[in-house]
Amino acid sequence: MATLTLQAISQLIGAKFSGVDAPFTGVAIDSRRIKKGELFIALKGQQVDGHLFIRQAEALGAAGFLVSQPIDTKLAVIELENTLQGLAQIARVYRQQFTIPIIAVTGSSGKTTVKEMLSSILKKVYKIHVTQGNYNNEIGLPLTLLGLQTTHECAVIEMGARRLTDIQYLMDIAHPTLSLITNVSTAHLEIFGSTENIAIAKGEIYKYLSPQGTAIINKDEAYVSYWKSLLTTQDIITFGMTNQADISVANFRLEATQSCFTVITPLSRAEINLPVAGLHNIKNALAAIAVAYALKIDLSIIKEGLESFQGVQSRLECKPGINGATIIDDTYNANPDSVKAALQVLQNRKGKKIFIMGDMLELGAESIKAHQDIGLYATNLSIDALYTYGILAKEAVSTFGKHAKHFTEKYDLIAAITCELEANTTVLVKGSRGMHLEEVVAELLA
Repeated sequence: MATLTLQAISQLIGAKFSGVDAPFTGVAIDSRRIKKGELFIALKGQQVDGHLFIRQAEALGAAGFLVSQPIDTKLAVIELENTLQGLAQIARVYRQQFTIPIIAVTGSSGKTTVKEMLSSILKKVYKIHVTQGNYNNEIGLPLTLLGLQTTHECAVIEMGARRLTDIQYLMDIAHPTLSLITNVSTAHLEIFGSTENIAIAKGEIYKYLSPQGTAIINKDEAYVSYWKSLLTTQDIITFGMTNQADISVANFRLEATQSCFTVITPLSRAEINLPVAGLHNIKNALAAIAVAYALKIDLSIIKEGLESFQGVQSRLECKPGINGATIIDDTYNANPDSVKAALQVLQNRKGKKIFIMGDMLELGAESIKAHQDIGLYATNLSIDALYTYGILAKEAVSTFGKHAKHFTEKYDLIAAITCELEANTTVLVKGSRGMHLEEVVAELLA
């Protein structure tokens, strides 16, 4: 961690300081996991108030505390009205200690996959720091930035949005040097109201990009002109499969477990055998290539990085199932576009193909139609059987037709599908995170 003392931090963010000054080795918001020398930040949530755990953090070796009310301790205390804003301010100040490339990634889907593809490329060249898990919100992003070490040479930061101005808030903390939107789809439509509003919300990653920064733009998206209008002096690098772009594809071949394509950049071209399936993953790879190209990484290294990509947990992850079946675990999350992409991967498998579908949440007024459309889409791809779980997923049964069945209990679904598992059978399991379909996957594994 870059060297700053707690008193210096308090001065930089304009907070009240008391107690004995000390350097700190990091920050923590969970008193149970605090490490010796860390700053404990007492966040006030809807259910838990971090101030109630000051003594526990002190006993475990905290260097000091960020609080919004007076506390009794001899250790360093930084006090200000809102500790969540304090976390953001500290992260912003801390980030300014670094001059390394910082890449911000957002989008309706593919954020994490692109982040991990980028990591696979960038670690060939840099010592990198990457967002872990879903640390992409107003708490997770500052914690990610505060994990930067002086040895890091590059960082990839994921940004999520639940409302307008969320990305703006995160951009003000992170000040990235490169910004990327993977795509815009109907994810979180219930919250944003329209895909246009989603494009506006995601577009904040370009609107608040430094004038000296670089914008990476998906040329196949409908909002390219709008996003470009948000930029002034920034460099722009585009990628796409359909429309002419700086980073493009000459041809591609989709296989059951990999995707092969020729990438073309302004400098050269290369054949890439991406070890994950699906057309959408070629698009994700193009996004990662565009960022790497912006960082002037040689295409041979980009190829090496992508071809060593290990995939992402619970994103189209193939696992051995009971009786020799294959289970495709895609339970991390779901929206109409990502479900269709997963079904295309299932279609490319040999043998019997079964789809276990859970609800796609947060689609608002479009929910019923969206689920009905998926049922029709699956039957048009000649998927052999559909098993659904969830009130909304039931809507897909009628449009799928024969060999579709709905379940109100997971254990009934598991019992029914287990009887169908045999060699040369592939089962795709997908639904929104709130449906917890990972519980179904766990019961189907060999």
